[in-house]
Amino acid sequence: MRSGERLFFAGMAHGVLTPCTACVIKQTRGKTPCFFIWRHRVPAIESHSPRSTVMDKMDLGGYTRSMHNLIQIGTARFPRRINQKHTHDTWEIVYYLSGRGVSRTARESIPFSPGTLIAYPPHTEHDELSRGAYASYWMRFHRFTHDCVSTVSDDAHGTYRSLLGIICREYLRRGGRWRMVCDTALDVLLAVLGERVSVPKRPPHVQAMEYAIVDSIHDGDFSARRAFASIGMSQHYLIRSFKRAFGVSPVQYRIDIQMRDAERLLTVTDLSVREIAKQLGFRDAYYFSRLFKRKCGVSPMACRRPSAGKGNANRYGAPA
Repeated sequence: MRSGERLFFAGMAHGVLTPCTACVIKQTRGKTPCFFIWRHRVPAIESHSPRSTVMDKMDLGGYTRSMHNLIQIGTARFPRRINQKHTHDTWEIVYYLSGRGVSRTARESIPFSPGTLIAYPPHTEHDELSRGAYASYWMRFHRFTHDCVSTVSDDAHGTYRSLLGIICREYLRRGGRWRMVCDTALDVLLAVLGERVSVPKRPPHVQAMEYAIVDSIHDGDFSARRAFASIGMSQHYLIRSFKRAFGVSPVQYRIDIQMRDAERLLTVTDLSVREIAKQLGFRDAYYFSRLFKRKCGVSPMACRRPSAGKGNANRYGAPA
């Protein structure tokens, strides 16, 4: 692929992008894509002007074009280079799959590495600079609730990468209800992104601690020292930073999450208090009950609704 070209990919095989001869978007220096070369049988991309009032109904159970948010999605792979300054009249998200470098706007320079997601508002001029090859998802869409450049790092589960993979695959596959699937997945992605960028920006090491805690709420052998060891900072500094950001210690924060999950399980399942305690990593059901009452103001049995899903609980604690 020559410099300045962006190549779509057909889909994913075992989580790895597989190339196809979908299409190549040519770019001129410092400008947005100016023309397309179609190289396969996927239908040409329809026009999606945000000013359009067309209400063309498609065979999607009443789903209408006016509801569409997604415009385009694809992957970009560049060798060592500068991706020249350019801008779009719509929102753009770039999610980096590999490589390292810097994305620059008029106001800031944003380092990127695998898992970095950057959302650019319309008419935001930006470029990319890297010393080595890098690859990314890129996606253009019409609407988002924020009005400034937003940057987040993906979580341990790869939430953004998974959602973008679904959108990209369905966009190129063009299955039965591909538009609805794409827009629904995009809505979820933007909701998660909006929630994360709305909270006060916290240092990366504090975010890493929060993710580690949330992922460990069912671990009966949880150890803060072990969970935070990979962050590479002193325990005293990490705990002090976390408490400054959240107002409570990491241990207390974890207990608060466990109690919220316990309340959910008591409400929607018929699991016994002992089973719920065990599921949340408590070896002593009596200690769990006392802790629950102290945090929630009522005992676990008093919290339970008479109409909880008797006999209908699945292994995730939700009604089947």
